Amino acid sequence: MRDRGRHAEDVAATFLQQKGLTLLERNYQCRYGEIDLIARDGDAWRKIPQLGGVWIGDDVEIGANTTVDRGALEDTVIEDGVKLDNLIQIAHNVHIGAHSAFAGCVGVAGSAKIGKRCTIGGGSVVLGHLQICDDTHIMAASVVTKSILVPGEYAGLYPL
Repeated sequence: MRDRGRHAEDVAATFLQQKGLTLLERNYQCRYGEIDLIARDGDAWRKIPQLGGVWIGDDVEIGANTTVDRGALEDTVIEDGVKLDNLIQIAHNVHIGAHSAFAGCVGVAGSAKIGKRCTIGGGSVVLGHLQICDDTHIMAASVVTKSILVPGEYAGLYPL
């Protein structure tokens, strides 16, 4: 398994060099896997191969223990200048627009599309297959259950 990880890292470095980019550091851990999702098949769960990839733009920061899943069929995309704090989950096929920023413990479910220059406060959740337009700001601890098509500031929490 260690050799497989090293090979994948070398392939990634070669790919980046061909695009005129460089691998910033090699002192990191990355789990390489081909089967991540499961689907129900009668009474049993079956694993589904993930065929997409992950595209990470320039000047992107990804905090500690943040997970970015590879795409199921399409790629997971994080555009230029995105800042992701610690303990964030970015699911398969998510697309995050340029210069967006997420605080810690945000979860974005599969196939969600987040626009450019968006912010999402800590502990918030964005459900799958939703669209959030450019220049949208979501307050901490919000749960986004429907697409947001008008820029602005949104909150979805119940104070104690």
